[in-house]
Amino acid sequence: SEVRNYFPKLQVLDGKELPKPIGFEVDDDDDVIPPFRPSYFCNQQAKEIVLLFLKQYYQVFDSNDRRSLAAAYCEDALFSVSALLPENGPRAVQIDNISLPNRNLKVTSQADDRVELLFRGRTIVMEQISMLPPTTHDLDSFVVDVPIAKPQLMKVVLNGIYRRENISNKSANIRSFQRSLIIVPVGSGYCIANEQLHISLATYDQMKLAFKSVSTSSSAGASTAAPSTAAAPSPAASNAGGLETVQLRMIEEFAIKSNMKPDYAKLCLEQNAWDFNKAAELFMKLKEEGKIPAEYYKQ
Repeated sequence: SEVRNYFPKLQVLDGKELPKPIGFEVDDDDDVIPPFRPSYFCNQQAKEIVLLFLKQYYQVFDSNDRRSLAAAYCEDALFSVSALLPENGPRAVQIDNISLPNRNLKVTSQADDRVELLFRGRTIVMEQISMLPPTTHDLDSFVVDVPIAKPQLMKVVLNGIYRRENISNKSANIRSFQRSLIIVPVGSGYCIANEQLHISLATYDQMKLAFKSVSTSSSAGASTAAPSTAAAPSPAASNAGGLETVQLRMIEEFAIKSNMKPDYAKLCLEQNAWDFNKAAELFMKLKEEGKIPAEYYKQ
């Protein structure tokens, strides 16, 4: 009303309570900052799936061999990395500035370079994942948000801290990261269809808190302190001879693509050190040469 233009805090006019004015101001009697919530999940089922997925993923990512993470990515997956790291000064790590495939749009100005740094397809994505520097992630630093969870996909945003291994500059070895993922159902589990990874130096407050907590659960609510790798299992696939979930997922996918029985798909993967692409190449070669017995195939 016109009266409110002169008396913006007016609440009652002619005996009637006025509605709150619409504006951008913070009400004096309202909390200025809402309470902090460490993670957000739009439903409980999404929480269980995503936390298991991340736990399994980082167990492998932080290991010496990331090849089995191939099962965590879709065949036509997209992947990119952006980094904001100092080029000079006491916290600079030149090897990372040179080696990281940095698609930061403020750093990479040429359109052709931006296209080249958007990696497409499981094989190429895995090459880049394998070449990323060795890491140890602090699960207790993880903040996970899942704002969208539909039958056909889930949106996952993960923020946290990790330690960059194998560098002498200890003042620069704690990094902050954000991973933005689209995961989709494939078979009995989930795979990454699209991933954006952003890396920066940790703040001093983050550095002080990093790796200080030794607990049985992360801030995201995971049930163990060790991060791990790939797709959420079906109940029937949760434990078969002690195999990791990612290996079960690889067996399932290899059996589907090769039309072989699961036992023989497992044998082929085992004999190729669980390298999915190498096993597939060997299978195609032996198939063309007619060296695969008929009983290996599904009826």
